[in-house]
Amino acid sequence: MPDKKKKSIVGEVMGSLLDGGGMLFDWASNPYAFRREMRGGMSSEEWDAIFRKNKEARALKQMQHKGWVQNHQEGEQVIYLLSKDAIIEGVKHKVRTNTQQLPGGYETVIIFDFPEAAKSARTTFRRFLKSSGFEQKQLSVWTTKSNVTSEIHQLIKLLGIEKWASVLLAQTIC
Repeated sequence: MPDKKKKSIVGEVMGSLLDGGGMLFDWASNPYAFRREMRGGMSSEEWDAIFRKNKEARALKQMQHKGWVQNHQEGEQVIYLLSKDAIIEGVKHKVRTNTQQLPGGYETVIIFDFPEAAKSARTTFRRFLKSSGFEQKQLSVWTTKSNVTSEIHQLIKLLGIEKWASVLLAQTIC
């Protein structure tokens, strides 16, 4: 069954390439050429339209394999349930991809003090902050000029580290 799907995608791509404008048939102009090729162009919109469903299905399978998504059928509808890990990854993705900056002089400040028993959680949290573009001011004080205060607050609640971590919106005076 997967082979038919692959063949249909290949067929669509081939059809788009053959029907596209600006075709060059190099082999027709020189029949004695050793290398014969045919070139065709496809716009990025056409390419995305063909592969969008395939990419979505592949992403959904990967999420199910990781245990982030469960699905069940209710009547004619398929219901997808996100796990807590999936929600955490979604919030982390929001933090990493946020490009909105805070107004001049404001910063998002994260202060944390994990106990020694939660050393691995502290290390993981620091690694996340560093990979998300936060700047380390002190050992457990990190700042960024990005507007991610609410997302970091959500993440702290989801991770269950409210008693060890705080997020602040601060204005720089000096």
